[in-house]
Amino acid sequence: MNCKIDTVIFDLGGVLVDWKPEYLYRKVFNGNEKKVRWFLDNVCTSAWNAEQDGGRTIEEAENY
Repeated sequence: MNCKIDTVIFDLGGVLVDWKPEYLYRKVFNGNEKKVRWFLDNVCTSAWNAEQDGGRTIEEAENY
């Protein structure tokens, strides 16, 4: 079977897929909302994530 992708959908507004980083980190921090909030506010911030999305390497991010 040979499939050809002919359509790509960008869900920038989160209409098709409900995704928030909290969903993942709640599992990582065993449901501890205080730890999740601290992590997202101090380690994996929106600005940090935007840099990653912009092409920054993991090595650069680790040294940030």
